[in-house]
Amino acid sequence: MYNIVRGSKLSQISDKYNQPGIKNLLGQATTEEQVCIDGVGHYQHFQGGSIYWSPATGAHEIHGAINAK
Repeated sequence: MYNIVRGSKLSQISDKYNQPGIKNLLGQATTEEQVCIDGVGHYQHFQGGSIYWSPATGAHEIHGAINAK
């Protein structure tokens, strides 16, 4: 089991995960929070999808068919 990052500017992934319904939708974390190849954005994968964060867009979950691509 992986932890949700807390206590940093990137805790927006954790905040998104803890919004009503998101935790049930995504399930447990399958990775630690990772830095995107651009060195700016971050993401974390879960059993049922992922949460991506960037300073420009904030945190957004993806799941279903779009997550399979």
